[in-house]
Parts: sequence; C-alpha cells; structure tokens
Amino acid sequence: MGELRIELRAELDAIRPLGEAVTGFCSAHGLPAELVGQLCLVLEELLTNVVRHGIDGVPPPDPPGYHNAVVRLVHLGKVVSVIFEDSGRAFDPLELPEPDFAIGIEDRPVGGLGIHLVRALMDGVTYARADGRNRLNMVKAVG
Repeated sequence: MGELRIELRAELDAIRPLGEAVTGFCSAHGLPAELVGQLCLVLEELLTNVVRHGIDGVPPPDPPGYHNAVVRLVHLGKVVSVIFEDSGRAFDPLELPEPDFAIGIEDRPVGGLGIHLVRALMDGVTYARADGRNRLNMVKAVG
C-alpha cells in the first residue's frame, strides 16, 4: 500500500509534472500500464477543466496567492483511490448530462466529453464541495 499527494498550481504547465508523478507512483507500486494511462488521462482532463472553466475570473482563495489543485492517490491493493480537489468555482461535474452520441458531432453542444471520460474510466466517482473547494473522490479497480 502506498500514497502520493501532490499540490499543483491550477495551470496547464502542471499537466506534465502531474503525469510524471502519477507514472512514478504507479511504477513504484507495480500497477499496470493501462491503469497508468487511464489515471493520467482522467487527471489531465480534470486539471484542464479547472484551468479553462473553474478559475476564469474567480479571485484566488485567501490568503491571496494562486489557484491550486491537490491530487491524492492511495494504492489499497485491489483498488486505487483518487482524490482531485481544486480551489475553483463550485461545480459538480456529475450533474452534467451524458453526451448524446446519437446526435451528429456538428449538432452536439461543445463540452462534456471529458467528464464522460472520467465517468467511463473510473469505477466510482462522487463529488462534494467543502471549505470553498471542489472535491472528486474516485476509485479504480486494479487489474
């Protein structure tokens, strides 16, 4: 069993170090490459959403500084627990409807595919808002 906690600035430049940290954690715990790719994709999507939608025009939290995201992974044997927390505006991504894939891409509204990926790739996802922060709790079965 092991744990990783990483705090990042909510900016696109943080995607690479986040991916490197997740890859290193997974490698150290012998987790399968497919799982590594899925975790990296989910976390990249969540961080990108915070940067592009969650902090636009929202002042940094007190004390003044910068918006951040905190990622925590815990390897619990048969599952990996993933917590993604950010300081952006309140937003429950689980309230978004599933995309309608029956509609042609040119007629489909923009957005929502990243959250669809998060739901599809993770085995469980819940949302909470506490202390001015968004928190997604996710679990993924190992192998």
